[in-house]
Amino acid sequence: MFGQVVVLAGPNVPFVDKRAISKRKYEKERQDYRRQVTDPETCLFAAVRDGAGRGKELKGKETILSEPDSDLTDNEGTLLALVLREQPITAYQIAKRYEQSPVSNFNTSKGKIYPLIRRLRDRGLLAAQAVKGDLRGTERLVCTDAGRQIIRAWTRQVRPTHLLLEDPLRTKIQSFDLLSREEQIQWVVDAKALLTEKLREVHVYSDQVDVPYKNLVRDNAVASLRARLDWLDRVLHQIVRGADAA
Repeated sequence: MFGQVVVLAGPNVPFVDKRAISKRKYEKERQDYRRQVTDPETCLFAAVRDGAGRGKELKGKETILSEPDSDLTDNEGTLLALVLREQPITAYQIAKRYEQSPVSNFNTSKGKIYPLIRRLRDRGLLAAQAVKGDLRGTERLVCTDAGRQIIRAWTRQVRPTHLLLEDPLRTKIQSFDLLSREEQIQWVVDAKALLTEKLREVHVYSDQVDVPYKNLVRDNAVASLRARLDWLDRVLHQIVRGADAA
């Protein structure tokens, strides 16, 4: 894939040199590059990727797309930002940070963390430094300059998916007709107890760690938990009154 030239002769017709990659990879490359084309009238677009995914300037009307794959998922952005803050850091240390945080629901299994790190390394956003004398092959991860720039772009984004997050408690309410009145009340009591304990964990954890803008992060977590507790109070009130939540 690296060093391959993809040329689009006109906005719609793709030509690939004879060092063809698989159809699936070709389609992904094509979509990535076409998303970044800004001048549909230009008759020739070319993109050259080196090992870090960076572009090089060409002459004339040929336009190099310097960031063939510039988007991060929120999981990728969260992990990359963590590395940037705490580098150098090992994959094991990353997993422990997530595991110990009461405000993260990130899956810390090896099956989740290591493929994510591998993707970021393949894109040239993470680099690894071997730990001398470690027979297990442990590597410390650092963020590259390209990684830092893409984190800046990711931080500036506000996506529609960030506005109203999924809430399993809210979703389960829609099936409350399957429960008896007593079961509904017990469900609310249990949920309030767990949220109250989570609120305590957030306060304790925030006193033990030092992260950027810690007070704002804690304020967001506390406000979210208190809002859900207030909502459950209203749910319980309606159940006790026998009102139809619908």
